[in-house]
Amino acid sequence: KPQKMSDILQKYPRIIRIYRNPQEVNIWVTLAKPILQLLEDEQKIKKERAHLCAERLRKVLMLSSTRRIRLDRIRFIKEELGLPDDFKKSVIKANPHLFKLVIAKKDVGKVSPSVKLLEWDPQYAIPVIEAFRENPDTTSGLCESEKRKKAYSFPINLPPGFKIKKGFRIKMRKWQELPYRSPYDDTSDLDLQSDEAFKRAVAVVHEFLHITVEKRTQVDRLAHLREDYKLPQKLGITVLQNPGIFYMSIKGNVQTIFLREGYRKGQVLEKDAIHSVKQRFMELIRMGTKCVKKSRKDFADIDSDTSEDEADGDVRSRVLEMEKKVYEEGTQTEDEDGGMQTEDEGEDTKIKDEDEDEDEDEDEDEDEDEDEDEDEDED
Repeated sequence: KPQKMSDILQKYPRIIRIYRNPQEVNIWVTLAKPILQLLEDEQKIKKERAHLCAERLRKVLMLSSTRRIRLDRIRFIKEELGLPDDFKKSVIKANPHLFKLVIAKKDVGKVSPSVKLLEWDPQYAIPVIEAFRENPDTTSGLCESEKRKKAYSFPINLPPGFKIKKGFRIKMRKWQELPYRSPYDDTSDLDLQSDEAFKRAVAVVHEFLHITVEKRTQVDRLAHLREDYKLPQKLGITVLQNPGIFYMSIKGNVQTIFLREGYRKGQVLEKDAIHSVKQRFMELIRMGTKCVKKSRKDFADIDSDTSEDEADGDVRSRVLEMEKKVYEEGTQTEDEDGGMQTEDEGEDTKIKDEDEDEDEDEDEDEDEDEDEDEDEDED
């Protein structure tokens, strides 16, 4: 049954606030104070954890065969990595010793620039899977031959009641014993059609999901990195063939990959501060209209000496401030030429900011016009 927009909005009073200005006929819609506070907390957490964002971005670039990824592709996965909206400024440009924006001269104005990794750190090139293989609890009681086999294996966490046929069990055991190549190693000599390349693709997806905040990502977003990570074309099949390592959820034609070892009873084991913000947001949605009067009293903008009109004006001003801030950050993000460098045969050259030249030309034209006006007045 179709529902009215007003009925839908009224279901979430802690997120959407509907009010009427006495001086106008129209009904206004704005963000409620709880969600505004939540958005401010999220941006604050992201700025305080900028060094962790730089580490995540660093490892994501180290997984690439060329140690660089296009900026527009990173924007697709910025939520998974917990990057702030202005990550180009607060993460990339804030760490010039780690990252650099580069683009080939032939591609200027055609494609997005790439984020290039400048410093390689061997400490970050250690896969998370190594901790599982070196864990004494998982290797105790094994002979040397079994330990060597385990050095190539992945942790398997099959769901309860999952029945494995004998043929699949044998095939999985043989696949686990295949030689393992680290996702951070050079793969220029690797045959992409071989079983070893398929196992490396699983290792890359496994490592990437460990880097993410919630140990999950959408297949479409990960597919944007297929060229950089040398992943197979049919990425979904790669995931479905390893049900003990990954879990795929399909809701509304959206395929999401979960890392099984990162969850227990439906909850993330390693909870990040950004994840807690999302949990608070979902709690506001689930609460709906429960205890609305109490909630409005707790989160009200209206003080005892403040009128309702003044409170509405305060909320509207805060929303306009946030929209202005997002707009300014968006314009800074869209300015791809600022601080960008081009690459030509291995040499980096600075690109002069064309916007500055245009501004100077406009200032000169305005000065000339003023001079002409003064001459006419004298005549």
